[in-house]
Amino acid sequence: MQKNINKLRKKIDEIDQNLLLLIIQRLSISSKIGEIKKKLGIPIYDQKREKQLIKKKKNDANILKTSPDLIENILRCIINESYKHETNIGFKKIQKNINKIVIIGGNGKMGLLFEKMLSLSGYTVLLLGRKDWKNIEILLKHVNLVIISVPIHSTIKIIKKLPTLPKDCILMDLTSIKYEPIQTMLSSHTGPVLGMHPIFGPDISTFVKQTIVYCNGRYPESYQWILDQIKIWGANLQCMKPIEHDKIMSYIQSLRQFIHFIYGIFLKEKKQDIKKLIMFSTPIYRTELIMVMRLFSQNPELCYDIITNSKHNFSLFESYEKYIKKTINLIKSCKNQEFLKIFTETKDWITKHSDDFMLENKTLIYNIKNKI
Repeated sequence: MQKNINKLRKKIDEIDQNLLLLIIQRLSISSKIGEIKKKLGIPIYDQKREKQLIKKKKNDANILKTSPDLIENILRCIINESYKHETNIGFKKIQKNINKIVIIGGNGKMGLLFEKMLSLSGYTVLLLGRKDWKNIEILLKHVNLVIISVPIHSTIKIIKKLPTLPKDCILMDLTSIKYEPIQTMLSSHTGPVLGMHPIFGPDISTFVKQTIVYCNGRYPESYQWILDQIKIWGANLQCMKPIEHDKIMSYIQSLRQFIHFIYGIFLKEKKQDIKKLIMFSTPIYRTELIMVMRLFSQNPELCYDIITNSKHNFSLFESYEKYIKKTINLIKSCKNQEFLKIFTETKDWITKHSDDFMLENKTLIYNIKNKI
């Protein structure tokens, strides 16, 4: 019987080798497509094409009586790898008249990421760190675009310290708050102003499907080429008003980080064994723990900046605390009917928007299970 198993395993190994060679062949063809896209200035991400491809192959899987989810996950892995290959090929330079771009704080991870993408697009990019500040007037001479990529607590100070920029120079920031930096840029510079917030960390290998929020400042026609360039990288651009952006980010970033911070401290104070907590967690709760661990693996100053970046955040945290106390009292009082009523009302509110998220939830659980 063992001989039969070994014989079959040998066949599997041969099939796996053929699969590997086919994947390499497919990636090679994708790279050739990337070369054509670069020449034509076509975005590397084609949402319609990707959806049609996955839908067709899932239908084919059903006909062949195999798992459509399996085929979808395999395809997505290969497609995502294709995007990495296409990114490394580079992109068409949208604005030919740009001679120099300077990234202040460019030695930080986000600054380096934008330097990489702009360089792959054919632009000349200079990185300006703390040691270079004494030469800032020389470095900013004849500059076309200045990008501020520094910690939140330093952003306003750096903008105010800038020397007079050329009138047609675009001043842009990458900070996760928008209202105050944009107002400061508008006061400090008479030319085009653009606020931008990448909704991702600097450890990504491609901009495909990544969301970037931008807020118009002044003379949007002057910086339209930047938005067009980022679209070619495959990013999802969303325009928002600065105040609206900051309010939403209070819930998305500040409140979430505050909750994860408290949860991490609580687990430490209760002397919990993290390895055991992860071992006995379902995939979703494992993700929750990973998010807490991710928070504490980052720069503590960044965490502090995000939690405290707005006075509005403090009232938000206090309001959240009230709901915690209210819920504790509800449970202590054994008011199960009231609890069920609140649960049902919240469920009805959430399920109105849940279709897309449930699909993401399914994919997330599948991926986590297969990484364990």
